[in-house]
This record gives sequence, structure tokens and C-alpha cells, in this order.
Amino acid sequence: MKKFLSILLILVACKSEKVSDSETRDSRSTEAVNAETQDEITSEDSESAIDSGARVIDNNFAYHPFENEFEGILNEVGDYELEKEPFKNIHMDDQVDTILHIRFDDSSIDYYKETTQTEGIILTADIKSSRVTFKKGIKIGMSQQALLELFEDQNLDLSENIDRILVEDEEQFNSVELIFIDRKLSQVKYTGYFD
Repeated sequence: MKKFLSILLILVACKSEKVSDSETRDSRSTEAVNAETQDEITSEDSESAIDSGARVIDNNFAYHPFENEFEGILNEVGDYELEKEPFKNIHMDDQVDTILHIRFDDSSIDYYKETTQTEGIILTADIKSSRVTFKKGIKIGMSQQALLELFEDQNLDLSENIDRILVEDEEQFNSVELIFIDRKLSQVKYTGYFD
């Protein structure tokens, strides 16, 4: 997860500048700044989720919480806005990949597509739309009680009114934050591992 947040910060910095094939960057200074910032973000995110909710370890759900793969999610969503962003591959200097930014129903998905691969990966998602389905039958709008029962093997206190659940893999590379308002699931934030 730390590597992903560093890469995400680099992505944000790269978005405002145009990179040509002949340009190079001094990555050592960028990595040092991003490492410090990323540690702060990781610490803040984890602390806010723990202070006001519960933490769950579920490798399968944290790795890919969606019921469908990317194309299937787009089919579920129907209408959406698409923005393509070129992204210089960090492992191959002469390759430019693409990040797709999908927007719909006050929700978003960022998808990384390497030029030489047929499949990509979902980097982040912020879902508030009930048109997206998740594993375990989780759906925006479901009751907190019903969702907590899906994680009964985690010994969560079902009588407790919590406002979020942070689901992570054992290594904390991938995370899913389930956010409740008025005891209903209102938002799902996914952060995937990216190297």
C-alpha cells in the first residue's frame, strides 16, 4: 500500500506536466518527498478508520472487492464519463501507458492499462452508486447490520454502531473502506496495490 500511495502521488504530480520521450526526471528527490508524504497519509487513513470503526483482514475482498472485472463494472454502470491520461511506465523508459479516469453517479474509478498487456488493474475507486456490485453481495444502500453479518467470522460487535470498516489484506497493500451514514452503506473506497 505504501508503494501504491507513492506512485499515486507521483501520478498527481505528473498530471500537471507533459512528459516527452526525451525528458527524464531525478526520481531520487521525488521519491524522498513522496515517502514522507505517503507515510503521513497512510498513518492518517489507518488512524481515522480505527478510531471510528473496525478493521478486518480479508485477503480476497481487499485484493478485488468488486463482483465483476473492470469491463463488467462498466457494463453495470452504463453511462459514464471517460478521461484518458498518458502515464510514463516507471519500469520501461520508452513506454507510455494509460490511466483511465471513469466518472459516474458521484463515483469514480481509476484504471491503469499497460500498453503491452490486455488486462489492467483498478488503482482506486470511490463508489457511491448502487449500480456497482461487490463480492459477498455487498451493495451501496444495504443496512449496516446485514453487512456486518457478512463478516461474522471476524468477531465484529454487531450491537456497536460504527461508521466505517477498513478491510485490508494481511500485508496492507490493498484496502477497502466501507463507510456508513445512518446505518446504511453509503460509500466504498478502494485502494489497490500498484508497482
